[in-house]
Parts: sequence; C-alpha cells; structure tokens
Amino acid sequence: MKIYKICLLLFCITAAFSSCETYGDADVDHSSVFPLAGEWVVQLKDVATGEIFNVPTVRDDRLNIYTYNTSKESTTQMWLRIGGVSVSSTSPYVSFAVKGIVDIDLANKTFNVKDATNDFYTDGKKFSISEGKVVLDGTTTASGGKADFISFKLTSDLHPNLTYEVFGYRRTGWAEDEPNPANTISLSQTTASLAVGEKVTIDIRRGNGQYTITSDDPTIATAVIDSEIDDDNVYPGKLTITAHKAGGTKVVLTDYEGRSENIVVAVQ
Repeated sequence: MKIYKICLLLFCITAAFSSCETYGDADVDHSSVFPLAGEWVVQLKDVATGEIFNVPTVRDDRLNIYTYNTSKESTTQMWLRIGGVSVSSTSPYVSFAVKGIVDIDLANKTFNVKDATNDFYTDGKKFSISEGKVVLDGTTTASGGKADFISFKLTSDLHPNLTYEVFGYRRTGWAEDEPNPANTISLSQTTASLAVGEKVTIDIRRGNGQYTITSDDPTIATAVIDSEIDDDNVYPGKLTITAHKAGGTKVVLTDYEGRSENIVVAVQ
C-alpha cells in the first residue's frame, strides 16, 4: 500500500508540472511559401496623395488579405487575394479586388508580378505588384505585440490612374488588431405618417457620421440633416422630414461608410 501511495504521489507531481508547461503556437511553416504565406491586416494608401483609402463598412479602413501556396506547392510562386472568396458589385472590395499568382523570392522574403491575370474577373483584367516584402517581427500592433510586417505597391485595371501602397501586419487574432466593422445605422423610427405641411424629427441614434439624405419623391416629402456630433464614435444626430403633398415615398439616410437606412413616409 505504501509503494502504491508513493507512486500515486509521484504521478500527481509529474502531472502538475506538465499542466504548468507553456506551449507555443502550432508551427505554420508547413506551407511551401512560409513565411510569405498568411492572413494579413492591411490598409491601402494612395501613393500620390498619401490618403488612406476609405474601405466601405470598415470604420478604421483596415481589411484582411491572404497569401497562400499554389496547388503544386511551388516555392517560386504564391496566390495573393485581396477580397472575399468572391466579389460582387456590392462588395466593399470591388474597386481594388485582386486574386492572382505572384512571383516570390523566399530567401529574401519578397514578391512581385507584372500584368498578372486577376482571377476575380473573366474579362482579362490585370494587376501588378512591386516592392513586395515581408519583414519578420517588423512592426508593433495595437495590442502591443510584435508581428510580421507586409508591404507592396498595387496597380490594377480597376484603378488605372492610381497606385496603392498596401501595408500592414500578420493577423494576430487579438481584438485590438482586428478590423473594426462600421456601425449599423439605428434610428428612433423607420416609418412616418404625416399630414400635408407637417414635419417630424427623427433621432439618429447610431451611425458613422457625414450623413446624407435623399427622398425618392421630393414632391411628396423632403428631408434634411439637422445635427450630427461625434460622441464616442457613435455619431448621433437628428433629421427632419417635411410633407408636401399626399402620397408615399422613401427617404434614405446614408453615412460615411456606405451604411444606409430607409424611412417609409406616408402623407395623408
């Protein structure tokens, strides 16, 4: 019995030390193009003006892009994708979406391509990448940690007169380092029933600022933005609708990030 108790004690001590061991993240160098392969959080800057591109529906204009190996596990080429799995006319990526194969130099961690086929499209659109590079632990993210840095210049048939500098870091998974989705618009009401000549004021409870408002039929009702303030990035405000003649119409509120909300108006 004594021997059994000693063995049990030794087992518990061993288990305790094992449970305290810290293990690193799983290696991701199984890709044939690592460390160029990865998921990245980037911004796009107009090289000519220095302005950061406003990515619709994203408040801080950061977005995810992807680099990954080819099906043949090439060590001289990789896929580059800016955009979702597919791109539609309503996608926030539509004006700069890219999917194609680029040439790489693994030893120097660089990549480039000239007039590559953009596989998001079927009409022969092309794109080019220059000065592409990855720097290991090359930047510090908002969460305070080190991350690999990526940068390259992008030209494309989608924006023939623009060159974008794309720059950012390997995705960390920390909340502070993730792209920040834009607010959805919230209104105090989305319908209004008015008499001719009557007005109604509606609260904008949440949105992304720089509001514009339109009426499908301004002969029936018009609308204006009364106020807008930056309150903890919620951008509350007020709008007023004025009824002019009997009928029905729709008023549309749109904000800086391309979010919109409809107000159905009935005038008696």
